[in-house]
Amino acid sequence: MAGNALLMLGLARRAGKLIYGSENVVLSARQGKIKLAVMASDASERTKKLMQNKCKSFSVPLLEFSTKEELGSVLGKSDISALGVTDRNFAKAIQDKLTNQN
Repeated sequence: MAGNALLMLGLARRAGKLIYGSENVVLSARQGKIKLAVMASDASERTKKLMQNKCKSFSVPLLEFSTKEELGSVLGKSDISALGVTDRNFAKAIQDKLTNQN
């Protein structure tokens, strides 16, 4: 569920395992530093296209959920359109929370 995924993102933030901003996420994907990219569902069309193209190019899974405001508030920042998860275990846990609807 999305709420549990947001909680996992909060834990990843406290552990220092997140990268913020679409340009930083793309750069980190190019360098092989991120295991998962997350994009807000209300991100701009430019950001969505950039994230989709670059994540596909660099074989980084991309999830779209929540809103910029929700992501920002959970992570203690202003609105966040995109972020990257650098830890494999956090990335897997977040993906599992969003794909398992049980």
